[in-house]
Amino acid sequence: MDMGRIHVAVGPMFSGKTEWLIEKLETEKSRGKNVLPVRYSLDTRYSDTEMVSHNERTMKALGAQSSDDVLKIFQDHTNIEVLGVDEMQFYDPKLADVLKVIRDQDVIIYTSGLDMDFKTDPWETTDAVLSIADSLDMLTATCSVCNKKNAIYSQRLIENREQVVVGGTDIYTPRCEEHYQNL
Repeated sequence: MDMGRIHVAVGPMFSGKTEWLIEKLETEKSRGKNVLPVRYSLDTRYSDTEMVSHNERTMKALGAQSSDDVLKIFQDHTNIEVLGVDEMQFYDPKLADVLKVIRDQDVIIYTSGLDMDFKTDPWETTDAVLSIADSLDMLTATCSVCNKKNAIYSQRLIENREQVVVGGTDIYTPRCEEHYQNL
């Protein structure tokens, strides 16, 4: 069995994080690995039963709402060699501890999520997971203003100061440093 590792991808909205995750999990499946995909259950923008990228790439996934749910789902399945967790920023910060426990059982973990919220503040859970990551892919999106692939921020388009507002192109757009506006 492989040594457990935690691989992370972060970036703004529309940078391909879920696409990255699905690609990693499909590659592991094609190598004959027993893969367990987990999605954040309160994100129902596209599906209640699948991870779905903004490019509409899909993968069946079990829903979880907390780090305890992720651990329970893992424990309820046998012989899991690879775990994938999408939208890590939405889970409680204990997710990092849960991922360490799972990694220490020689499980390879892929997880993706936002590194900053719409105000450019770091997500607590993402920071906690980054502190234990074995590898990190920093993804960028195409800026919706200048059309360059240099967007690192998620520009919120509505006036709502809550940190968690789940949405797509109706609420967010990717922006580069020059065109981001902290409203």
